[in-house]
Amino acid sequence: MSDDYSKKLGLCRRNLLLGTTSLVAGSAVMSATAPRTATAATSEILPTPEPPFKGTIERTLKGSVPDFPKSVEAPAGAPNVLLIMTDDVGFGASSVFGGPIQTPNFQRLADRGLRYNTFHTTSLCSPTRAALITGRNHHSVASGNITEFATGYPGYNSLVDRI
Repeated sequence: MSDDYSKKLGLCRRNLLLGTTSLVAGSAVMSATAPRTATAATSEILPTPEPPFKGTIERTLKGSVPDFPKSVEAPAGAPNVLLIMTDDVGFGASSVFGGPIQTPNFQRLADRGLRYNTFHTTSLCSPTRAALITGRNHHSVASGNITEFATGYPGYNSLVDRI
């Protein structure tokens, strides 16, 4: 978006960030009380292995029978979790932790006792994302650098194996 066009619409990065984070945080508050049903069995292996295909595959569509996998649902009583990951935003950027960016919905959650402040980040987005998603050190999941700068060396090839 060009700066002139943004000014004409009254948009700026700060307002867009505040608007999107407020929207996401608001949906987190609303979804925290939403009822959920669970039918899928829990698994000791994560990620859950793909179920075996129970249909048939013939030479033509007419003779084939599809088998759609059942959707995965949380077990009854499981917590409702929403992960919000912002890129290029420091730990102390939001008002919840004393920063200049006003985040009223985050503040309401924090005032009710919800504060996560022990996540350790890398200095780059792709490795941080890989570490957060897998729960492992970014070098252990081949993400020692951003994906665009992948190399053919262990810990840096950006080929994250299935865990």
